[in-house]
Amino acid sequence: MSSWQSILGTLPSKALPKALPPLALIPLTELGLVRLAGIEAAKFLQGQITADIQALAKDRASLAAQCDPKGKMLGLFTALWQGEDLLLLQARDAIPQQLPGMAKYAVFNKVTLSDASEELLLLGLAGSQASAALTAAGVPVPQEVMEVTQLENGLVLNQGGRYLLALPLEAMQALVAKLDGAWFEPAAWQGLDVLAGQPWLPAALQGEYIPQQLNLDGLGGISFEKGCYTGQEVVARMHYRGGNKRTLWHLAGKAATSPKASDELELKLGDSYRRGGVVVAAYRFAEGELHLLAVAANDLEPDSQFRLKGDEASQLALAP
Repeated sequence: MSSWQSILGTLPSKALPKALPPLALIPLTELGLVRLAGIEAAKFLQGQITADIQALAKDRASLAAQCDPKGKMLGLFTALWQGEDLLLLQARDAIPQQLPGMAKYAVFNKVTLSDASEELLLLGLAGSQASAALTAAGVPVPQEVMEVTQLENGLVLNQGGRYLLALPLEAMQALVAKLDGAWFEPAAWQGLDVLAGQPWLPAALQGEYIPQQLNLDGLGGISFEKGCYTGQEVVARMHYRGGNKRTLWHLAGKAATSPKASDELELKLGDSYRRGGVVVAAYRFAEGELHLLAVAANDLEPDSQFRLKGDEASQLALAP
């Protein structure tokens, strides 16, 4: 039995409506954590990822990517501090490949890397009463986007008016008992990320895209002033010289099935379709409307029409 099941009995399976209830509660079992501990954790990570960790304050978080020498992303995460340790919040199924790949470079640094996904439970809160509910439960609420509040044994992250909490089992159990909201399926958080234009990098997409193709530059996840890191030459060249022909788009519409990361999209050209993009993240809201993030050509027309490969009745268009 998972830790969340020990608290809730069974994981919720209710789909999230686009019109959020006052307090939506989401167990974030699809996300995991990598912990970097040791006096050289920040120094080590500085040479591994796209963000400037040396400039990251203890009360802030930043998107960041780990790349291979060709600039392709092996990890995409939110980096933040917990006490003296650094945490990398990311798609949980990506950790088995991302963590060993990063750890092999740590042998000459005073740092240890570990999968902390079972140490801290992750809870998402959204809705108009999310902030007030946390305050009433005695949890200090960070006020700014990507601001972090350090707790005695965990943390709270503001993700644009919705909040992510990381707490050990007993503390999370005590908090949940004070929250009176509606519970929704773990995938619902990805639905909110899709609406916010924030991509995930699950295992199926590791090694496929440079950071700019998932809009990491537009989301503040790349520093072009920091020192060297693996893949920096490719990332910098795309920034200063151009040449990137793909970017991240938000699509919405209907389909008979819910796509998964790496599924293909087809773009309508006249009366026919051709390969037009790849799904990064998708969620079908309770009302039935499908929303997804996809990598496609960066010169799409506003009226571009797509369908899922293999689902000829599906209809998808660029979201406003």
